[in-house]
Amino acid sequence: MKLQNPQHNEQLQLLISEADTARNSFLQLQEKATEIKNNIERNKKTIIALENDNIELQAKSDKTMISDTGEVTFKEFDECSNAIFNNNRKIQALRKVIEKFEKQLELTILDDCQSAYKYANLKISKVFEYYATTLLNELLNDDLTNKLNTILYLLKSSKMTNENEPIIFILESIKNKFSSSFKFESNHLNNLSFPSFQSYGYSNYSVIESKRRIEELKNQLENNTIQ
Repeated sequence: MKLQNPQHNEQLQLLISEADTARNSFLQLQEKATEIKNNIERNKKTIIALENDNIELQAKSDKTMISDTGEVTFKEFDECSNAIFNNNRKIQALRKVIEKFEKQLELTILDDCQSAYKYANLKISKVFEYYATTLLNELLNDDLTNKLNTILYLLKSSKMTNENEPIIFILESIKNKFSSSFKFESNHLNNLSFPSFQSYGYSNYSVIESKRRIEELKNQLENNTIQ
């Protein structure tokens, strides 16, 4: 349903464009956070695999060092030890990466994603609000307003007991015309909708706590306290 005034339609399209941009910016940040989260989980699984590999290598080296005749050989023992050593270095490196990017994920959620989410919702709300109020103003033209005033006068003249009763009667009559099963075709709004926010459990802070935590995370990352 287009607005009657071309200028109003232009303004609506501008608001829609701004809302789309804000929504897409948030979704990109949310996608980045999801990618970080997935990589953290993948790295944790890699650590488990390396630790299991070390257990097998240790057991293998214990068995192959001494033969059943008492001969001692260190070839396979050295190979297993080197493999365990390399695995441990990989595990250490992965743990540092996990620690760093868990902080980065939390910072992204609390700072960038949270801000972008609020901004996107604000822009989308403005679209719906502008569209609704402009449509309402178009509906309340002079002819309809005159009819409503006439109805209000007649109801008051009918000596309703309460001064607000005529207005309540009109509102209830209008309300009864509404349909709970009404479906709005949002093609004109580019199917605009509010995005969902995936916090991964990092957003349970008060405003003050959140600001303090954001500064703490920024300082840790900027000062390379997490290598």
